[in-house]
Amino acid sequence: SSTGAPSHIFRLSKELKKRNFNVIIVAPKGPLLKKAHGAGIKTFEVKMDGLFDRKSDHEIRNIIIKEQPQIVHCHGTRGGWLGRLAARKVKNVKVVYTEHLWTKYFHLPNFALEQFQLNGLKFMERWTDKIIAVSKTVEEFLIAKGFSKDKVVIIPNGVDPQFLSADLLQKPDEAPLVIGSIGSLNQIKNHRNAILAVAKIKKKYPNLNFHYQIIGEGPEEKRLKNLVKSKKVDH
Repeated sequence: SSTGAPSHIFRLSKELKKRNFNVIIVAPKGPLLKKAHGAGIKTFEVKMDGLFDRKSDHEIRNIIIKEQPQIVHCHGTRGGWLGRLAARKVKNVKVVYTEHLWTKYFHLPNFALEQFQLNGLKFMERWTDKIIAVSKTVEEFLIAKGFSKDKVVIIPNGVDPQFLSADLLQKPDEAPLVIGSIGSLNQIKNHRNAILAVAKIKKKYPNLNFHYQIIGEGPEEKRLKNLVKSKKVDH
């Protein structure tokens, strides 16, 4: 998809390829593989139908055996589980896992599923040489859950240099303060609570001159637009 982790994987792979590393991406069908293929990165499409997809497990292991990478870098719930299961039986391979998601502030709607995923994450540590936390908050969560301090390192996700080269504009005094959120419109990002907070602030401080802008696309787009209208903050 075009969400944070796949975008990070694409940028990382593209930069590694520029530096003469041999990069291979194994992922389900989607925009990531399409973009990677267009950038000349070697790709393999694997369905990854859930955590107990034995067929995908075998497919990934066969790819690792055939391509003989020195490092297997896993991302996401499915990729982190299936990738590490596949790599655990292959000799002379270092396994790295990047945790993009879990912090003390993140919860799944289903408590039982949340505990299952967290227990699975901890279980997979035994087959992981290094765990990359994308922020201090993620690192603190992992350490609090009992992950080895020697294995966890913080490496923030890279930012496209072109983004940082944009010219800064001076806001006119009469223009409202603009607060922005850029990201996929899904439940994980929790734009709903941000909209509810804006509605409360607008109601309590009607003369406060600010504008909240959400930029993105995703499955929650229609619900969020309806919420904005219902809370009368669409102006």
